[in-house]
Amino acid sequence: MPNYIREHSFGSLVRCTFSIYRNGFGVLFISFALPTIPILYLQSAIGGKQDMLLLSFVIAMTVNLFIYGANVVTISDICIGNRPSFKRSYKNCLRKSAKLVSVGLLQTLLIGASGVCIFFPVYFLLGFLGAPLVITEMLAGALSIVAIVLVALWTIYSPIIVILENKSGVAAILRSWRLGKGGNWRAFRIVLFVVTSYLGLMTIVGAVSGLLLMGVGEGHLATIAAEFVAIVLASIVSPLVYVSVVLLYYDFRGRKEAYDASALVEEVKRYEVTL
Repeated sequence: MPNYIREHSFGSLVRCTFSIYRNGFGVLFISFALPTIPILYLQSAIGGKQDMLLLSFVIAMTVNLFIYGANVVTISDICIGNRPSFKRSYKNCLRKSAKLVSVGLLQTLLIGASGVCIFFPVYFLLGFLGAPLVITEMLAGALSIVAIVLVALWTIYSPIIVILENKSGVAAILRSWRLGKGGNWRAFRIVLFVVTSYLGLMTIVGAVSGLLLMGVGEGHLATIAAEFVAIVLASIVSPLVYVSVVLLYYDFRGRKEAYDASALVEEVKRYEVTL
């Protein structure tokens, strides 16, 4: 069995990502598709109702957290040589549901606050100094994006830490920051590559779903059909992002804590996550 839980180069991380994806494709696909389809119909039912958009966002964010958590269990299964299981993955994820939701809420607040706390001070400062409006907006926007990316990188491992280390809330956020400290530039390059590849594949997915549904026509049912096909195709692509982030987590623990497969097995037993 390949050794996935180790220090990775860029190339080995990409190769291991596709290896895990191939070995666990069925469970990874179902873990993404089944929870996402009801969200599609909920969002379709809500339509453009402004008073329901926040509710739709909260539900979608929560479901995505559970997808993330379930995939962490599935990927850990594959890495230690167990047969992945949809039921087992979600069972263990749901046992940590309160912690997952609290961490997800903290992540969202921190990421949003980082952008706001940078944008407005810079905007008003440059305005006070008499800088042109275009330059003010561009510089404030650019700096807020940098802040958002940094905070996202600092907190990216938090849901994994909830599942595997049984930490919650602020403890999981701080643990994520400490784990990635000193390696943010490397993590950024890898995540940028993965996300760029994902967006490229999703563009292809959109084009393919559009071509497949050209003959369906227009209207509400046609829209639902198009979105359903898009979700199925996205379920094929999206697990690659989860796998690469989990491997980054293993990589940083391997570099800083001599983490390996035996350590993962012991950690799983300690926190009673039955893989």
